[in-house]
Amino acid sequence: MLIPIGDATEVLDTLYPFFRLAEEGFEVVVAGPEARLYHMVLHEVPSNVEPPWDITQERPGYHIQATVAFRDVAIRGRLNTGKCVKDPRSSNRRSL
Repeated sequence: MLIPIGDATEVLDTLYPFFRLAEEGFEVVVAGPEARLYHMVLHEVPSNVEPPWDITQERPGYHIQATVAFRDVAIRGRLNTGKCVKDPRSSNRRSL
């Protein structure tokens, strides 16, 4: 399963599917503009401040490695490397 990311990707929006899909047996591939380490951010409503915030505040979070660049992902969903992922719920193999 391909998870597209970029700088300042949201921690929860990225890590939840990353780990949840892996739990189900899918091969998870993280793709970014470049294959490199990316910064993630947390969005939280600050508590105990006056006046209270109406929107979230962005804070530095964790890091995540993109193992493939967008340019290396083919339009039809196949990686140029020809990698395939096995769907754990069936005997079919599907290209990324």
